[in-house]
Amino acid sequence: MISLPRIAPVVLGLIIFGAAITPACAQQEFSPPQGKGRVVVVVSGHDGAAAYRGFAAQIAQLGYDAVLFDANNLAENESAALRTAIEQAQRMPHAITGKVGLVGLSQGGAKC
Repeated sequence: MISLPRIAPVVLGLIIFGAAITPACAQQEFSPPQGKGRVVVVVSGHDGAAAYRGFAAQIAQLGYDAVLFDANNLAENESAALRTAIEQAQRMPHAITGKVGLVGLSQGGAKC
């Protein structure tokens, strides 16, 4: 199992900005305990979003608004799909606008 404190600097170090081009569909938003937080986009591995819900929830417990996307559902133009995912995540009810962290797990990492 991945230790969140060990990957937190990586999460914070991955900053991406962009505009929507192709559709992406958030699987689930995990809000931080304090109500609102900086956005972290989590892109699942091949096993799908359900297998990574616990991981996204742990990121939320660190104070981030974690928005989980299924890598299997991203459009073929992956960079455009990621831009769309980021924009969609920034519009979530618990999101603080600004910089966004991006975590790609397994296959999701290849798409990032």
